[in-house]
Amino acid sequence: MLRAFEVLEATGRPLAEWQSAPAEPVLKDAKLAAFVLDPPRSELRLRIAARFEAMLEAGGLDEARALEGLDPALPAAKLLGLRPLQALAAGTLTRAEALDAAITGTRQFAKRQMTWFRHRMPHYIWFDPLVSNLITQFRHIHT
Repeated sequence: MLRAFEVLEATGRPLAEWQSAPAEPVLKDAKLAAFVLDPPRSELRLRIAARFEAMLEAGGLDEARALEGLDPALPAAKLLGLRPLQALAAGTLTRAEALDAAITGTRQFAKRQMTWFRHRMPHYIWFDPLVSNLITQFRHIHT
């Protein structure tokens, strides 16, 4: 409320008006290389699984326990893998079941991200980071 009042007082316009107004792109006139890293789905799946295994080994279960009782409405309560790890800590899921649920949820999130990128950034240059050096790929496209 205080911030909204400060904006109104300083500008004569309500905060909601500022927030709903279309913004001028920050880098509108800049010449930038716009690209998306697009690894093969099979590699992404392997990396997600390996990362969750590593997180679990590095104390992820203790972190999930520490967040027990967190208000579900808070953004932190929506952390990928939190619910399955808390279920593991509570004994309602096995380690394999918790890992499977956490990995599946993360894979689904990654898929939604890629769909968002495809719809919002169709003009970007898409790179497979595993194929070769990005600079080499970029130069090849722009020569």
